[in-house]
Amino acid sequence: MNFRIILLDKNATPRGELAKVRSATWSWILNGEGAAEIGIDASDARATVDLMTRAPLVIIYSEAGNWGGILKRGVEQQGTLLMLRAWSNERLLRNRQTEQTRSMDNQTNGAIVHTLLTEANAVWPTLVVPGSYIYTAGLIHYYEIHYDDLLRRFQDMAAVDWHDFEVTWDRKLNWYDRKGSDKPNVVLAEGRNAVRYPRYTYSEDTIVNDQHCVGAGPTWASKVVSRALDTTSQNTYGMWQAVATYPSISDQDTLDLKAETLLANSKDPAQTLDLMVVDKPTGLWASFAEGDRVRAILSSYHFDAGFDAMVRVLAREVNASASTMRVVVEVES
Repeated sequence: MNFRIILLDKNATPRGELAKVRSATWSWILNGEGAAEIGIDASDARATVDLMTRAPLVIIYSEAGNWGGILKRGVEQQGTLLMLRAWSNERLLRNRQTEQTRSMDNQTNGAIVHTLLTEANAVWPTLVVPGSYIYTAGLIHYYEIHYDDLLRRFQDMAAVDWHDFEVTWDRKLNWYDRKGSDKPNVVLAEGRNAVRYPRYTYSEDTIVNDQHCVGAGPTWASKVVSRALDTTSQNTYGMWQAVATYPSISDQDTLDLKAETLLANSKDPAQTLDLMVVDKPTGLWASFAEGDRVRAILSSYHFDAGFDAMVRVLAREVNASASTMRVVVEVES
């Protein structure tokens, strides 16, 4: 496959392109940090201590989509190869703190994310700026934020509202109600472009069919509460209960909606598939990304009963040397 790897300095100014790349893998993870591992020939003119220490950013241009990240410190030598490792650009938000005792009142998560990122950049540039899409509708929240790590705070906020976010290869933060779209014409088919027997994970450990939620309030007796349950799931799997606390939610309707959303996403067993695919129709790598719902047709899946359904893409990992992509998808109920 065709790809290019560019190193950039701490100000995101290009310093040079790696010429003698012998191996490369890189990954994207929905709402998380992807990673890259790059093996370059020690004779590469760009393989200098100066460049490796003064060019902490990396961009990979590829047919599967562009990837950006920050290099881990240190270079490992394996024979004639120098191994570089990197986190995806989401890492630029880690170890950056919010202000002390920051109150965010009566705002949506998207609006709060925009404010927190802008404030962090005013202190010292993160190199991440608000992107072209920041979803500012949705539920209203109240937060008391005290020296929080930006990335962990954003991940927690996304989990509260079942939102998605990303930091793009060019360091733009996008915040979505739900990332991706339905793509029924993108098909990952065993024997066509899915080249390895799929690894299937089925877990009832994550089932919750009696969901309790506790919201804001000065005392336990005065806190707003909500409950949602699914009797069909209970009759099938037994009763599984859980309690979630949301000190940022004080409105009863908002908390009721939160309980129903949590229930809808947990009343059935979690099912994921781990596929190995090649860049062929009808599942060209450039045609889908994290968050998209694509069609999977797997003849050997599900105890030889076969499988043909829409699945949501959770993660992708490119192996440039093997010209394969690992795709992790979720079977949605």
